[in-house]
Amino acid sequence: MKKESNQEHNLLEIKIPENAAGIFQQVIEFLQLFLPVTLAKRFIAIILLAIGMPVKDAVKLTGLCEKSMWTLKKQLREQPVSDLMVIKSGSGRQGKCAGIEQQILTELESGNYRTRQEIVDMIEDKFHVKVSRSCVERFLKKTASNG
Repeated sequence: MKKESNQEHNLLEIKIPENAAGIFQQVIEFLQLFLPVTLAKRFIAIILLAIGMPVKDAVKLTGLCEKSMWTLKKQLREQPVSDLMVIKSGSGRQGKCAGIEQQILTELESGNYRTRQEIVDMIEDKFHVKVSRSCVERFLKKTASNG
């Protein structure tokens, strides 16, 4: 495959050996000794994109999805590499008990609740939030691990 660089107008020829995917997988496994798997794959992807490898080929070699690779390529143009080597938490949906967790804990300490179902009922009665027993279980585990 040949790739012409837009910046320097140099012709760059990249020959990918048949065992390249296996080699990159071994490198990613080695990097996992020092980095989380996401950063190991991102590190390899940054190098491949920096040398001008097309996104579709880099996807095959790193195991990242094509959308992630296009996003990474765009971010390489806009941000320093050090900013890309950070794992950011997701911006997923906020939990049902968010904002009232401390009030629930206070009520649990003052009340006499023996079962998960009693806690579910208390949350619905006092805070008008409908939660499942498994949600209560996760909440109790999280608060127990936080002290």
